[in-house]
Amino acid sequence: MQGRSAFRPICFVKSYFAALLVALTFAQPSPAFAYSMEAREALRLMDRDEFIAYTTGIIEGLIYARYVHDGRVGDKGARCIAIWFYRGDNVLETIRLAFHKFNDHTPRSIVGAMVETACPLN
Repeated sequence: MQGRSAFRPICFVKSYFAALLVALTFAQPSPAFAYSMEAREALRLMDRDEFIAYTTGIIEGLIYARYVHDGRVGDKGARCIAIWFYRGDNVLETIRLAFHKFNDHTPRSIVGAMVETACPLN
């Protein structure tokens, strides 16, 4: 009986490993996730509401990143970005024009550069 129970963990490991290989074979990311969308594609694929939501998502990510960068003490940098985006004049139109001008860059790099200009790091 001892010899028989000694093989049980080995069989479990083999079957677990085989199941893992099968799962990984079918869980490969599709090529769509393998590249960063360029600004020209964002402009082509998104309607007005999608563009606003997408751009707002980038901004919110940058607001949080600035807050973390500043050591979570105070929110001067994060507040600067929020005021620039939410209270600025025609900011979404300015971003859209920048997407047209720099259409071979990623949207996050374009918006990031605009944020860095408006609210430089300390």
